[in-house]
Amino acid sequence: MLAGAVPIYLGPRGIVGGLFNPEAVVDCGAFGATLAPHGAGAGAAPAGEDSAGVVAGVGPAQAAALARCAKRVLALDADPRAYAAMRAAPRLVSAEALEVHFASHPDVPGHDCLTARLRLLLT
Repeated sequence: MLAGAVPIYLGPRGIVGGLFNPEAVVDCGAFGATLAPHGAGAGAAPAGEDSAGVVAGVGPAQAAALARCAKRVLALDADPRAYAAMRAAPRLVSAEALEVHFASHPDVPGHDCLTARLRLLLT
């Protein structure tokens, strides 16, 4: 985000909605993708990659969810206006989220400058 890119997130569901603006990030969880221990889940592919390109440890439902997320990324890549809108969207859900998750300790040299720069870049 600080570099101006649109992040692609795959992780615990509560993180994105509580911190990052959903209009500024591609959340693979919104497509049903989840993180699971390697090889976990029914129908998981064996280690390695099969001839169809199925990645190890990813079952059919997870693969379909990741494919939907990938289609969203490809759609953004093909639509400069949609990509620009996503890059221009406020990155965080609130200024309070900035203070809670990105604040440095007041005793750190440059604390005020760092906080001001983060506020400028992330809100």
